[in-house]
Amino acid sequence: MCYLIAKKFSETGCLALQMTHGQHLADFKERLVQAVGYEDIQLVTISRPSDPLKPLKSGGLNPLILGYS
Repeated sequence: MCYLIAKKFSETGCLALQMTHGQHLADFKERLVQAVGYEDIQLVTISRPSDPLKPLKSGGLNPLILGYS
């Protein structure tokens, strides 16, 4: 398991997608970069998370809706 984090520099928050490792992840990131470029969005893969969203999940909140960054 890993997370793909997409952060738009000019906005608050980010989008975190839970994914699995593999060539499909690398291909997906490459297609995203081709579609949006590097100037406005940063893509980061966290490959060994210790569940950074746990504090939000334990409170019953959805971190993707909140724009967790």
